[in-house]
Amino acid sequence: KWFADFSHDRASQVVDGLEFLSAVIMVSWQVPLFRKICLLFALFDLDKTGCIRKDEFTIMLKAATTGLHRILSGLPPPATVLELGSLSVEFFSTLQSQVLSQREMLMWMTEAHFSLHYLSVLSRLGLALFAWGTNARYQLGLNLEPRVQRVPAPSLPLEGVRIAKVATHESHTMFLTEDGAVWSCGMGFCGILGHGSVEDVHEPRVIEALAHTKIVDVAVGVRHSVAISEKGQVFTWGAADMGQLGHGGTEDKEIHTWASDPTCGGTYAYVSRPTVVMDLAGRHVRATAAASCSFTTAVLSDEDGGSLYTWGNNTDGQGGHG
Repeated sequence: KWFADFSHDRASQVVDGLEFLSAVIMVSWQVPLFRKICLLFALFDLDKTGCIRKDEFTIMLKAATTGLHRILSGLPPPATVLELGSLSVEFFSTLQSQVLSQREMLMWMTEAHFSLHYLSVLSRLGLALFAWGTNARYQLGLNLEPRVQRVPAPSLPLEGVRIAKVATHESHTMFLTEDGAVWSCGMGFCGILGHGSVEDVHEPRVIEALAHTKIVDVAVGVRHSVAISEKGQVFTWGAADMGQLGHGGTEDKEIHTWASDPTCGGTYAYVSRPTVVMDLAGRHVRATAAASCSFTTAVLSDEDGGSLYTWGNNTDGQGGHG
């Protein structure tokens, strides 16, 4: 009945359908934002060529804005087809070709401020996390894996997730949420992402091994990661070749896994899941914060007004042990 009322007394049922479908896609709370963009792209790729032409883009603008105006109260009336056509000409003049790819549509909808005004209202973005820079190792965690992101873009995989802290290095990134969960993305070599494997992860994924532990701080080095729990436990994972994990000798195969290094040859030891540093736990050290540089780890504890523990590479005295 809703669709029948929506289409009442309209001349073109096709136009009605496009307006209706585009509006429903945009206002649905069951569909993640990136999926909405993909559905809109598929809907207005009218000739199914895998791209959107200029006239199809104009139709999309008209249908989406008209449909939203008819469904939602408070939105301004849509512009005329002539005005939207001029906008399409202007936009397509910035493209290298005269067709719009899915990636270019994603960029247009997330990088342009006027598009973000709609997206922020019609999504669960809330306090969005933005990322930019090189993404050659997937460390930005953006959809469709752009090699370089030149302007800040919202992380759509984290839609609805409230981030409290970000820790990042050249190959991976960790995202600490306000409720103490940890997500990660990037290159998976040495197990630095904490997902129990060495596979790359292109978009942020929650670290399941920490799902039942509330984390209060995170830090990353070049090839390792650190997390501090609410109870003061220290978790580390990643490469162990320079002692940066703090799990003792790498000959302990109950903790460490060995693999061949395809870059420089030889073998190396690593830990692919968050593992408690037992030396600190055995001494009842209650950690509150962590920091890492390339191959060194530092942890601040709450005893005696604050004690600092360091381990890992000390070739330049960065461990502070003289």
